[in-house]
Amino acid sequence: MAISSEVFSDIDNKLLRIESEIDVTQIYSFLNKVDRDFPIHLSSKVDLKEYAEKLKCHATICAVIENNVVSSLVAGYVENTTGKMAYISIVASSLECRGKGYAKFLLEKFVDICKQMHLKGIHLYAVPSNVRAMNLYKKIGFVEWQVEDEERPNDAHLVYYLN
Repeated sequence: MAISSEVFSDIDNKLLRIESEIDVTQIYSFLNKVDRDFPIHLSSKVDLKEYAEKLKCHATICAVIENNVVSSLVAGYVENTTGKMAYISIVASSLECRGKGYAKFLLEKFVDICKQMHLKGIHLYAVPSNVRAMNLYKKIGFVEWQVEDEERPNDAHLVYYLN
């Protein structure tokens, strides 16, 4: 999505922004840094370099950037959606940035973007055993979404309905 960089807030003297000019190498470095923090490592599901390039080219990226390094990121797809439902592909914070509210802030900004685009909702998948992530999503307003013939039956499928 072609949007300009925009600083939204300042938490702990860190710039929180939607960053359209984020470099693919910044994304790739971040993915490598958080890869093994997921219950199922990202690199076991995707090629991290290709994934970074896909996010750069097609995703809306909300990120906390400190000293030109990504420390927290929410990325998803808001254009060419099925049923006007955006899809969040990744929510992650580096270990040293967890518990500071960055992921919550970035998720809320992603929700705001989807509202501005008049989308009906946002969906994502999460590993049910990732209690911190599940609690965060539910705190923001995501609810479990039951779909017939679910393509990822071992994951929790969550949706946030926009009005």
